[in-house]
Amino acid sequence: RVVAGSIDPGAHAVTLSGGGIVSVEGGSYRATNTIVGNLAVNNGGRLLFDVDGTGAGQYDRLTVTGNVSAGADSHLVFDVADFATGGTAASVLAYGSRSGSFSSVDLQGNAAAYAATALYDSPPGALSVHFNRGPSISGATFSVAENSANASVVGTVSASDADSDDTLAFSITA
Repeated sequence: RVVAGSIDPGAHAVTLSGGGIVSVEGGSYRATNTIVGNLAVNNGGRLLFDVDGTGAGQYDRLTVTGNVSAGADSHLVFDVADFATGGTAASVLAYGSRSGSFSSVDLQGNAAAYAATALYDSPPGALSVHFNRGPSISGATFSVAENSANASVVGTVSASDADSDDTLAFSITA
């Protein structure tokens, strides 16, 4: 558990496996911590961050000065219990270099049904995460009488998306 500050393992790497967890915690503030050296996450290892929003100071951040190695069964976990809106948390994990990709991006406390996407090397040398909720859509199934006149109104669809950076698009399929 990294609460505030740095882990300096000397010449050794920090390795998370067999369910091991590095929890980047800041309490009432969001933590920015550092691992001096390398970090390996595999075999059920979890890297856990708290996220309250996507603005500055609203999510935990971890910097690894060396290589981050994401191996088999590695989990990137975000606690979104207090998250208010979607968007992108930039540079959640910064690294000197990276090998592999996390097996999964998991969300804890996800009552609002967010989906998360890891954005590797966005910006270069960092992992950002985009959080999104699906839109709310009503009135999406209609039928048309065979002999209806051209330009007949078939139905109305209304939709909204709580995530302000999303665009809604519609299509008609037969």
